[in-house]
Amino acid sequence: MWRLDVSSEAELEVFAAALRYERERPGLGFRFEADVNGLFARLLENPFQFPEIEEGRTAGARSTLPLRRLLYR
Repeated sequence: MWRLDVSSEAELEVFAAALRYERERPGLGFRFEADVNGLFARLLENPFQFPEIEEGRTAGARSTLPLRRLLYR
């Protein structure tokens, strides 16, 4: 059984982003958190599905939300 360790800094960053998205459009923050939690669940199910392509960077992890558009308005 695998365990996923998420730093408290990362948890706060996700929470802050979810609050910001929720203020911009009701429901979007909840969708964002669900997307992050879904990705965490996928990682726990198969931790090798996103191989490291260079130090600290993995291939294949994609969000279902249009995050690039939201983050770089």
